[in-house]
Amino acid sequence: MQSSSDLNGIDSRPREYAVRPAVVEDVDEDEYILRRHTERLRLLIVSAVLHQSRQKWRFLRDGGAKVSAPINDLDFYRRLEARELSLTSGDALDVELSSRQRYDRVNYEIMKVYAIIPGSL
Repeated sequence: MQSSSDLNGIDSRPREYAVRPAVVEDVDEDEYILRRHTERLRLLIVSAVLHQSRQKWRFLRDGGAKVSAPINDLDFYRRLEARELSLTSGDALDVELSSRQRYDRVNYEIMKVYAIIPGSL
């Protein structure tokens, strides 16, 4: 015997018994990522965070688009703290930039710093 919901693929049950989607409360954020992209490019430093943290540096891309991203390159911070590297006004970074696009926003992270490009203004 077929149930009322199996007849020709049509749910003939009264509306109050219709199946409703579950409300999702605790969701893995990776489930809603629509696009991931990694690229190597030059970013002009606008505001730097000179100690390792999740705080975001601010940059300008070619064409003037703003990018805010933490730097996840531990070797870069080690070399910066050891004074093997120095930054001055107008410098840019040659980086590997990873982006994760969700519905209405893009989150950026710098995975690797390849070089400091002096005086790129």
